[in-house]
Amino acid sequence: MKKFIKKTFDRFFDIMELKSTSSIAMVLVGVLVIMLFSVGSRVKTIKMQNLASDYIHATEQPSEQKAKQKKIYVHVKGEVKSPGLYPLDLESRVCNAIDAAGGFTKNAEADTVNLAKILSDEEEIFIPQKGAIPLSVPLNDAEIKKVNINTATLRELTTLPGIGEVYAGNIISHRNEKGCFTSKEDIMNVKGISKKRFENIKDLISL
Repeated sequence: MKKFIKKTFDRFFDIMELKSTSSIAMVLVGVLVIMLFSVGSRVKTIKMQNLASDYIHATEQPSEQKAKQKKIYVHVKGEVKSPGLYPLDLESRVCNAIDAAGGFTKNAEADTVNLAKILSDEEEIFIPQKGAIPLSVPLNDAEIKKVNINTATLRELTTLPGIGEVYAGNIISHRNEKGCFTSKEDIMNVKGISKKRFENIKDLISL
């Protein structure tokens, strides 16, 4: 009888031990699955974060490069109160450079300057004196390449002393509306071309 009872108890504990071992194994398997899922989600999240970071960096790079070049430097010369080299903001215009140099002097030929022009780095701005003839103009009539005021382009007209883009545009507009000039003196009918200005250019123009 005692052997039977002992055998029964031994069998009972063996079953309980087996169940306990199976339970532990199931728990371990469950923990392992959760850990693998967590690691996989973490890796996926890191990859997504890296992709987002790369995209943001790529889109911000041009802005960062533009931010590094916040200034341009221009050299203002001629009839301004304080000629010199000036740092200006990007996309500044000629008027900003003139202001930085203290403005025009009383002798400046301001009408020959396009104040609205956007400046670039290392640009030079020269403000001529009223009635001044550039030193580059040859003194020998035979060497002078005259500008035909009936056919000259805007760029060609601006090579004349005291004739900037504004006056050159006026000459072309007058020519288109009234027809060709029949004499050099007719150019004085153009808005802004005074007798004094005509005297400065009469030997440099042709028909």
